Amino acid sequence: DYPHSDSSWPRSPELLMESIAELPVDEVEKISHENAMRHYRFDPFAHRPKEACTVGVLRAGAADVDTT
Repeated sequence: DYPHSDSSWPRSPELLMESIAELPVDEVEKISHENAMRHYRFDPFAHRPKEACTVGVLRAGAADVDTT
């Protein structure tokens, strides 16, 4: 898919974190990835370490990609 003009992209991760900032970490992890991992029976961290999957790390790895 592509960014839609009515979306919060590319600030979606930051806006989500503002919305859920007061939730306990375990709930944030369920909302952000654990529920999907369980539902689809897929462990992305078997392919890439969890610490390498943060928004900051992924954005840095794609710094050469034009997102305008």
